[in-house]
Amino acid sequence: MEDDSDLEADDWSDNDKHLDGGTEYPILLSSEQSHAASKLLAMLECQHSPLLPTFHDLVLVIFTTQIEKAETQQFHTVIEATLMALNLRQDGSFRPTVNMTLDFSKLQYVVLFSILKQALLRQGIQEVSE
Repeated sequence: MEDDSDLEADDWSDNDKHLDGGTEYPILLSSEQSHAASKLLAMLECQHSPLLPTFHDLVLVIFTTQIEKAETQQFHTVIEATLMALNLRQDGSFRPTVNMTLDFSKLQYVVLFSILKQALLRQGIQEVSE
C-alpha cells in the first residue's frame, strides 16, 4: 500500500497523486480489506472449498471498514471503483444516472444480505439460504 502522508485533508485536485503516469488505476484497501482479499485469493489459487464463507468475510469487511483518509481518496475505494467500472462506457463517458439505479439496488441488497448473514452467524445460526 502506498504512503498517503503527503495528501492534505482539503486536497481535492484533479491531479491524482496515486497514478504517477502509470497504466493501472489504484484501488486502495484498508488492512482488514487487504487481509480478507488475500485470504480469498489464496483459497481460489489452491481451489480450496468452501469459498462462500471467505467471500462473505471479504464482502462484509468492504462494507464495514474504510481506508485511512477515505475522504481525501475519492474514487479509489473498492465500492467507488466498482461503481465507476460498471457504469463507464467504452468512449470514456458514464451512463446516465437514471440507468445506474439497478447497480445501486444490487449493491444495496449485497450489503443488506452480508450484514444479515453476519448477524445470524453471530446468533449461532449456521445455515443461511444463499
